[in-house]
Amino acid sequence: MSHAQLATVLLTLSLAVLPGPDGVRGAEPPPPLCPNPIPHEPVVLYEVTGGTLSGSFDYFLSVYSDGTSRLSSYLGGGSSQFTGVDPSEVDDLRQALAQAGALSQCDQPDLTSDTPLQTLTVFRSNPTRRSNTFSWFTSDGDLAEIQSILDAFIGAHFEPPPGGKGS
Repeated sequence: MSHAQLATVLLTLSLAVLPGPDGVRGAEPPPPLCPNPIPHEPVVLYEVTGGTLSGSFDYFLSVYSDGTSRLSSYLGGGSSQFTGVDPSEVDDLRQALAQAGALSQCDQPDLTSDTPLQTLTVFRSNPTRRSNTFSWFTSDGDLAEIQSILDAFIGAHFEPPPGGKGS
């Protein structure tokens, strides 16, 4: 290896371990602020999937900043519902989930048999911040409030899927 190649490698490695703009070592810089003429960004992605004694289970909710919302499930043959809600209700949903701790939750390692895995991603409204994704099997403690917020939103905007939800 030549001296120039070695210097390039060492410089690259030293930059990789320097603290990023948020003080975290190796952190990526914030994304560029771009014009946003199409306000269709994901706000909530919620998935419930797995096997139970009664069979396979798959249920997915997506909610976007412009109010576009979809609930898809594979329960009794599968279904998909699409609706539009007022964007202020989307903001209320994000705020309620944030107040319930969804932006700071971590995976819950409570491996439980016959219970589908639930995974929630909540996107922050600040474009320079990232989302938070976490998974759990049973909605105990703080997760019970998060679960009730999701269930209330789903109940207010969608018909029950064929075969029920069962989460």
